[in-house]
Formats: sequence, C-alpha cells, structure tokens
Amino acid sequence: MASFVALVDPDPVRRARFVEAAELAPIPGLAARRLSTATASVGWAAAPGAPVSESGGGDGLGVLWGDALDANGRLDAKGLRQACAGPDGLPPPLDGYHAGISIGPQGRVVAVADLLGLFPVYYWTAGDVLLVASSPALFRGHPSFRADLDTAGLVGVLLFAHLVGGRTLLTGVRRLAAGHALDWRPGGPARERATWTLPPSTHFHLPFEAHVDVLDDAVTAAVARQAPPGHPVGLLLSGGLDSRLLAGLIARQGGRAACLTLGLPTDFDVVGARRVARVLRFPHAVREPPAVPGVIEARIRWEALGCGLAGSGFWEASSALRGLPDHVVTGLVLDSALGGYPIDQAYSPATRTVSFETYFDVINAWGVSLPTLGRLLRPERFGEALADVLAGVRADYDGEGGNEALKVWRYHMRHRPRFHVGSRAWPIAFSSWPVLPILDRRLLETVAGIPAASLAGRRAETELVATRFPALAALPLDRNSFDFSPLRPRLRTQLRRAVVDALGRVPGVPAFTRARPEPRRYVRLMDVNGPMWRELRREAERCRELATELFRPDVLAEALPGPDVAVRPADPIIGTSGMKLLLGVLLWLRDHRP
Repeated sequence: MASFVALVDPDPVRRARFVEAAELAPIPGLAARRLSTATASVGWAAAPGAPVSESGGGDGLGVLWGDALDANGRLDAKGLRQACAGPDGLPPPLDGYHAGISIGPQGRVVAVADLLGLFPVYYWTAGDVLLVASSPALFRGHPSFRADLDTAGLVGVLLFAHLVGGRTLLTGVRRLAAGHALDWRPGGPARERATWTLPPSTHFHLPFEAHVDVLDDAVTAAVARQAPPGHPVGLLLSGGLDSRLLAGLIARQGGRAACLTLGLPTDFDVVGARRVARVLRFPHAVREPPAVPGVIEARIRWEALGCGLAGSGFWEASSALRGLPDHVVTGLVLDSALGGYPIDQAYSPATRTVSFETYFDVINAWGVSLPTLGRLLRPERFGEALADVLAGVRADYDGEGGNEALKVWRYHMRHRPRFHVGSRAWPIAFSSWPVLPILDRRLLETVAGIPAASLAGRRAETELVATRFPALAALPLDRNSFDFSPLRPRLRTQLRRAVVDALGRVPGVPAFTRARPEPRRYVRLMDVNGPMWRELRREAERCRELATELFRPDVLAEALPGPDVAVRPADPIIGTSGMKLLLGVLLWLRDHRP
C-alpha cells in the first residue's frame, strides 16, 4: 500500500516536526520515505515492491503511488509534474489504481486519484497551510488542525455507511470526489476540478449479442493493458463470477496467475475457486488469515468510518497476501459496473419503475434507517443537518444525465462501490499492488453505453462467461447464498441436481458444506455475535456516555443493543450494518470527544 501525507506550510520548524513525527504506516513492515522543498514536504510508507515513483528539482516535487496509464502508457512522477505545469494545469484522466501529488515551485498543489476515486485522498486547508493524506488520522499531528466533529458528515455516514458529498467526521476535512483533481494555491481555497466524466450512451441501438461482444472487447483490453502477458501477477480468486471472468481472460491472453483464495477448505469460495484454478492450470493457494487483535479499531482509526464497517475490509489479510507477486488482479467493483447491483436494486416490481426512492431505501438499509435516525439525532446539536444531507443527495442524483436507469448507475458508481468493496483495494496494497480492470476509461464508457435490460441481473456478464469460457461456466458458482449451482451446468450435473432436489437437500451445496463451520467466510467474519464483535461491543459499551450529547439514549439503546444481547437479523450482513456503524461511532468518540 501507500499511506502518505503531504504538507505545505511556510513555517519550516513546524513542518519538519510534523513530518518527522507522522506515524505513516498502518501496519508493520512498510518502507518509509520523505521528500521536501522549501515550503512543502511529502512522507509515505509503502510495501517494498509497490510501484512508487518520485521526482524532485526546481523547488518542486512530485510523487506517484501506483499504476497510472495514459494514452502513451505508464505515467511516472516526472510526467505528472509536467502535465500539471501545462496550460490546463491538470493531468489527463488516468487508468489504473493510483494517487499522485505535484507541488510546483510557487507552492501550487495538484492531487489526483484513479477514475472512481478508490484510492483515498483527503485534504484540509487553512490560510497558507494545506494537508493532503490517504487518511484523516494523519492530520491530527499538525498544531493548526482541530479535530472538531462535522455533524453533517456524521449524518451522511449513518445514513449510508459511507461518506456523502465528500464530508467526513472531521470539520473541514474532505475526501476528493471521483473523477476530480485537487487544485490549491497558497492563501487560496482548495478547489476540486473535474477531470473525467462518463460520456453519453452509445450502444442502445445494438442487440443483446452485440452488447456481449463490446463488453468482451472492452474487458479483454482492460486486462491486457493492466496485466499484460509475461508480467507475473497474482489473482484474488473467489468462487464468484467476477474473478472467474478475470481468470479466464488472463488465461485466454496467454498469461498465468498465482491464485489466492482466503478461507477454509470447506468454504464455498474455496471449493469454487479450486475448481477454476484446476481447469486453467493456475497455481492456487488457500489461506485463512489468523485472527488479528485490533483490526476493527485500526479500520476505525485509518478510515474514520468513511467506508462503514459492514465488510471485512481486507485489513485482516495482510499476512495471507504476502508471497504474491508485486501486482495482484482483483475483481473489486466489477459487479456494480456490470449491472449486478444498482439497476436491480433500484427496480420496483410493484410500480415497474426504476426510481431514486427505491434505490435510496436499498442503500439506507446499510445504515441506520431514516425513521430511526430522525429519532436518534438530538435536534439541538444537529439542527437541519439530516434534511440538508437528504436534499444534497437528491440534488446530486438529479444532476446525473440520461434515463432513470442510467442515472442510478452513474450515481452509484461515483458513490457506494468506492467506499464499500472498493475500499478493500487500499489494505490489499499493504502487501501486493492491486490491479483493478474496472479502472479503465474504455471499459467504464462501454458499460455506461449498454442498456439496463442487458446489464440487470448481470445478464451480459453471465453470457460472456458462459459463451467464451464454457468450462468455467460448468463449475459450481458462489452466489453469496446456499445456491452453489453452476452458471451453465452440464447434463450430468443437472441429473445429479434432480436427485438431490428429490431427496430434499439444498440444490448445488455439497453435503460436507452443510455442516459447521459456516461455509461463507464473510458471514463468519462479520457475525456480530462472534467473539471479536462481542469484545468490541463490550468496549463500546464503556463509551456510550460519550454519545449523550449527540444521540437520544433510549433510541441508541434500541438501535445498538448491549453486548450480551444476541442479535439475529434476517440478513447477517446488511441487518447488522447500522448497528456496527453506531458501534464504530462510540469507539471513534473515545478518541475524538464531541
């Protein structure tokens, strides 16, 4: 990974003390490095094999963390500085997972991130001082910075389990929006300037078969560009559809990937992934990361609840990922882009429409429900913050172009995936730099031009795997449920299923996985009644009084039961996401008194 902080400060003593004292590495084993000019300093910690380039000279500097690809190939820090010195003052939109910063001779700062803003870039400014970092936790060491609570930022997090409008839990600290660059000059405001947006749709006139063809072309080109044959790569191989597609594409272009699946031998992910690796003759390792004390507290500190706490976040997996090549391919965010989530969830069968209201209800299910949140917040502290945040979300959604399905897709891609599954890319990079084929302009523009009828239910992606990789489509598929049946089962598999169904068993689920342990790793990790979460709940209970200024105690007790109460929601992940958010807020308040 690359954890970084950049400081522009005319006071050399204050700047030197800050950079020297900055705790840059969230985990042990990262190499630290610093660069400085007369008024600015940049410090970072990265894995030994991480792709980092730096450029200094002319009283300026530049650093680029990750893989940034323009029309001519890979850009380095020198190229970033040159682009920022051009007439427009901004680099072109760049593919690949990366972040970069350029500080010019006059103190002008330009900071960039990947197309979807998956790499976290936060900033804060006051007068001639600017802080830019990969985590808000790195700002607290500067004497000018005050860690005051942003009530509107907290409302957004509680609503959706992610940041809204770039506002964080800390006043004045913002996260750079997707498709934007930060542009700042000493004494002036910090501006976010748009660098890339999705173009109008282009494939609506084509039949479904053509949609599969153009999708095949685009995703094939993205994989070939970011993980070219001949370069050693790893692959995070699950038993699901996205990593299976990527594995097939790597093999089809003549590449070979060292595959890794996290979990136990009886997990659905492992069972499905092992079969895929065997068919493709890829080397395959299975590792269950050991329990890491304090991993959730580390997430709360470094992510400041901006990405919620509903998923594991991969923070626990650093030791398991070591040993992979310097780059590892992952299908993060691919499912959202290819239609597996936003369009399906925004459709109401009752009204036969795709709407913002239906989409809002689905996303709000990951946070504290709107009626509960309205009762929970103390009006004397929050005022009209809830109404203002809701109005801002609706205005942002209505500002998207196209029909309703395209508006949902566009809005979703700029928000939920970057904070939910997309946030896992940062801790993955603690060990091996993530390659995300979805961070490709051509692929995103292609998918934006495919109509909802072809994307919904992952129809086009399913057809792509089934027709281009029939051997992979015939293997058991992890669907985040107990349905473990293949996409396109062979005849003998269909006959076997008929017998299994007749015996009253769960179709597609091998007999050995129906026993303990739970065969879905994410359910095991996120069980709010499990030992790790029970301990966190006990610790948070000691912090409950800290929230009395913010929340009504009776409503908080209802939304966040005590540590000895067993919670049994219908959905073990979504049903406990809002509760975990409140748990995280209590633990965050322990170190940030309101």
